[in-house]
Amino acid sequence: IKKDDGGFRLSYPAKQGWGAVFFTIGAPAKRPRPGMDFSAYKTLVVEMRGAGGGERVAIGIKSNTQADDGSEVKLEETLTSEWKAYRFSLARFRGADLRNLFVAAEVVFDGDQPRTVFVRAIKYVP
Repeated sequence: IKKDDGGFRLSYPAKQGWGAVFFTIGAPAKRPRPGMDFSAYKTLVVEMRGAGGGERVAIGIKSNTQADDGSEVKLEETLTSEWKAYRFSLARFRGADLRNLFVAAEVVFDGDQPRTVFVRAIKYVP
């Protein structure tokens, strides 16, 4: 992850099984994990773009008690090369306790093809 082009540059290398970048509430290694109440919000908005367009990523959230096994709900998007605000209804992230979110947003990659994406804003809206 590198701050670049008005946002954070996330570069996923080739020949990996998967990879992720987590935007957490507090330090990721701390136990018990902190949580923050996001229950007043209905939508997660992530401003992203792909380096060339056509990059596929998944977006997820996770509460402070959810397992670290990748089972949390993730919603896939195909990015354009232009900045775009991608909107995700929080109701679609079944299993996440919005009263105790630990991962406010995650960008998940899979497959063996490299890709680069940029994230410049993560917002929760009512």
